[in-house]
Amino acid sequence: MFDRIKYKQFALIQLNKRLKIPFLMVLITIVISEAFNLFDNFLPDITKDLSNNTVDFENFQKYFISIIVKTGILFLTIIVMSILQFASNKVYLKMSKSPEPVFFNDFTDGLKDWKKAVRTGLWTFLWLFIWGLIAIPVMIIFSILISIISTVLGTSELITVLIPIGVLISLAGFIPMFIKSFSYSMAIYLAGEYNKVGAIKALTLSKKITENHKMDLFVLSLSFLGWILLCVLTFGIASLWVNPYISLTQVNAYHALLKEAVDSGKVSLSDLGISDEEKPVYLTDKTNQQNEEENL
Repeated sequence: MFDRIKYKQFALIQLNKRLKIPFLMVLITIVISEAFNLFDNFLPDITKDLSNNTVDFENFQKYFISIIVKTGILFLTIIVMSILQFASNKVYLKMSKSPEPVFFNDFTDGLKDWKKAVRTGLWTFLWLFIWGLIAIPVMIIFSILISIISTVLGTSELITVLIPIGVLISLAGFIPMFIKSFSYSMAIYLAGEYNKVGAIKALTLSKKITENHKMDLFVLSLSFLGWILLCVLTFGIASLWVNPYISLTQVNAYHALLKEAVDSGKVSLSDLGISDEEKPVYLTDKTNQQNEEENL
C-alpha cells in the first residue's frame, strides 16, 4: 500500500541531526544551476526578438550561434544536473537505510560514477523528449484548422475564442510525457543503488515498479506544493531544507514500490543483479522503515 504520510514521517526521522551534508549538496546544486542560467541569459534570445519583431536578419549569424550555444548549454546542464542528482541520491539512499552519520565523501564518491549518471539522465531525457513530440502534430493540426477557419469565415471574434482553446489542446499533447515522467522517475534510484542495473534496464524496471502507482506519485508531488511555494517566497533559501525532505520522501516511496514489485514477482532479484544473500534489508519482511514506524 502506498502511504505518502509515512514516507514523509520517515524522511523527517532520517533527516534528524543529519541535515549538514544534504544542505551542502543542495547549495552546490543551486550554485551550479544558477551559474548555467546566468551564462544563458547573456546570449541573444531569438524567440523574444521574434515576438517583438526586432530580429535583425542581416546579423542572423549571431542568432544561429546563440541557438547552437544554448542547445549546448541545455545538454551540459542536463549532464551536470544528472551527475549531481545521482551523487546526491547515493547519500539519500544511505540515509534511508541506516541511522549512521553521512559524510561529504559519500557525495563525492557518488560523483565518481558520473558515466552511469550521464547515461541514465540522457536516456531518461531522450524518452521524455520523444513522448513530448506527440504535442507537435496536435499543435500543427490545430494551427491548420485556425488558418482554414480564418480564411473561410474571416471572423476575428471566433479566432480570438479558438486560440485559447488551441493552447489548452496543445498543452494536452504533453500529457503522455507528463505521465511517463512518473513511470521513469525511479530509474535514477535503481541505477544508483544497484551496480549491475544500467540506464536502459533502470527505465524498464522503473516502469514496472511504478505500474498502477503513477497517480500516487502525482499526488505525492502535489503534497509538496506548499513547501515549493515557501521556497519561492524565500528566494530559494527554504529549499536548503525542503529539497532533502522531498528527496528522502521520494527515496522512501521508491523503496516501498520496489519491495512491492519484488514481493509480487514483477521484479526479481536477478533483475537487480543481486543474489538472495545480497538482498537489502528493506526488501526483507522486516524493513528499516518498519522499525522507524514503530518509533513514531
